[in-house]
Amino acid sequence: MNSTVGGVGWVAEPTGRGTLGLLYTCGLTIFLCTYSAVHPNPPALDDSKSKILLRKIENLVGCILAPEFLALQALEDFLGVHKLKRKVCLNNLKLELWSLKQYHFLYMGGFVVQTDPTNKKCFLPKDFLRLIKEEVVEMPIIENEDIDDRSKASWVTKSIALVQVSWFLTQLLARAIKHLPVTTLELYTLSIVICAFVTYISFWQKPFDVQRPVVLRALITEYEWPESVHRMQLRKDSNMSGLSNVEEGFLLVLICAAFAACHLIGWNFSFAGLAEKWLWRAGSVCCFALPIALALASAFPDDLESPIFRPLLVLYGIVRIALLAEVLIGLRAVPAGVYQTVRWSDYFPSFG
Repeated sequence: MNSTVGGVGWVAEPTGRGTLGLLYTCGLTIFLCTYSAVHPNPPALDDSKSKILLRKIENLVGCILAPEFLALQALEDFLGVHKLKRKVCLNNLKLELWSLKQYHFLYMGGFVVQTDPTNKKCFLPKDFLRLIKEEVVEMPIIENEDIDDRSKASWVTKSIALVQVSWFLTQLLARAIKHLPVTTLELYTLSIVICAFVTYISFWQKPFDVQRPVVLRALITEYEWPESVHRMQLRKDSNMSGLSNVEEGFLLVLICAAFAACHLIGWNFSFAGLAEKWLWRAGSVCCFALPIALALASAFPDDLESPIFRPLLVLYGIVRIALLAEVLIGLRAVPAGVYQTVRWSDYFPSFG
């Protein structure tokens, strides 16, 4: 062990729990959580491969830096799909027997309409249902198996993610029972795991990484088509989830509270210096306060032009990057007990 001020530094792996193994476990857990949790809407038909790849990278980075917002969006999508299903049943659109997976496919922009020989257009779900009701476009017919064929997710990927997260949580629980210290890196990872869990449950029936939509024929050539939208902006439809601002705010408070609580666990942790300790404490509080402040600021018209929204957004980005830097830099000086290995024989005694 390489000693530093107030703790130990790099610890070799062969002696037990080491620094490299800690980085590998947390890094793999974060990657699997973010990769399996993000379910993007299909790209536009004219999107280049580089643009699609860049969007995937942006989604992964966003999920690491601000997973609570993705969790909130996933919950809103989940509620929006259920609202869409109720609307279909009320209008007798002959889609009542559809599964949630099929409704997710419609909600995420899985269908486009060939309005003329050269144009394919995507419409908001509410406009798409109106076109079906008025028999302007053909009735969409797609089976769950067809959606699975377009989806890139597999039970293997999900199983690996589940096993890794279970192992990570088991280790944290065992260390808590034995009163063994953990690192801020593990708390940071735990916060992402919790948000990813909410996201994953909400997106359980949503197809993963669909690249091409289903094209439907227009049954009427001369028609005043509603405004078409880019697929990645389908979520911009106003109040698609059916939540009021108060209900949406309540959900955000719950998610942010769980997210910030993971960081607040480290309030009295040992840090290399007093400045780092107060940086962690301030950042933990900001993880709860700033997202709520951002939500309140965005409730005003033209939020992106607001004098409050942009500074808050920049500040939150700085806070998240600072916390991410701290969890890595902080490994240079941690309590020696961090590298003490849990004796699993205490939980699974041998019989002989």
